[in-house]
Amino acid sequence: MSRYILGFDVGGTKISAVIGDEGGNIIAKVSRPTVRHLGKKRLIQQMIEMGHSVMEKAGSADVSKIGIIFAGLVDSEKGIVKVSPPNILGLNNFAITRPLSDEFGVEAVLENDATAATIAERVYGSGRNVDNFVYLTLSTGIGGGGFR
Repeated sequence: MSRYILGFDVGGTKISAVIGDEGGNIIAKVSRPTVRHLGKKRLIQQMIEMGHSVMEKAGSADVSKIGIIFAGLVDSEKGIVKVSPPNILGLNNFAITRPLSDEFGVEAVLENDATAATIAERVYGSGRNVDNFVYLTLSTGIGGGGFR
């Protein structure tokens, strides 16, 4: 039986929720535009709604973990958005993982979006057989990561 991961990508333009398997395959996805001024409580409500929606779309509620990637400065160990990015307001010191973990009953982890993309590229992409590489993301903002 496959283990599924509920993933959230909170960016400056859109928020996506996905169900994926351990092989990196996307089973189902939903997206909504990012509203700059949602605030902490409403953003969590939107993510919870999107999580349930994508789980229903996937036909599976058997999620073993939640992954959240966020465009901005995060403290992954504490599950906190440290500084609100300029394109999303009011999220300084935002403990984002706890309410999602409580709602879905599984561990939630947080990572910066560019760092997460670097890890994904190393595990699933062109970085698999490369000793050193740099990953740059050019989207609503600019970010990057590296592996060596």
